[in-house]
Amino acid sequence: MSKEETFYLEEYKSLRQDMISKLKDRLDYSRWGVIGIAALYSYSISNPGYPVLFWVPVLFSILMIAHLNEEHRMVQKMSQYVEEQIEPWIAGGKAPEGWQQFLKREKTPRWWLLSKRFPWHLWDWSPVPMWVVLFFGTFLAAIAVTRGLIPSVSVPKC
Repeated sequence: MSKEETFYLEEYKSLRQDMISKLKDRLDYSRWGVIGIAALYSYSISNPGYPVLFWVPVLFSILMIAHLNEEHRMVQKMSQYVEEQIEPWIAGGKAPEGWQQFLKREKTPRWWLLSKRFPWHLWDWSPVPMWVVLFFGTFLAAIAVTRGLIPSVSVPKC
């Protein structure tokens, strides 16, 4: 086998391993994220004079959504590269351009173009929908506490 063939086969193995690792890690990340939100609420409820603390889980859930979307977007890019470049080469097509060259060619959409940045079609096997629900739950809880709709954790009125 030539150096080029060895390189592309190792690149393929590496990308597959990275995809598997990212998909396994997302479950741990979500598990620790839920534990983190529970800890934040525990602290917020134990400090009833500070309703602003209830906005911290809202920000935390937004960060979780953004991180998980980026991880899924990268898994999608890796699988796209394997599908478009490596697999045709293995079947006898032209040599792949290389992972780094593929990334340079495939531009990442800007942050404000959310509809293009988030891989919506991947959400059916993703924990992101759960985090969207958690975001809305934390958002509603923060509004309720801030407006005094939940008296047991609101600022005491003098």
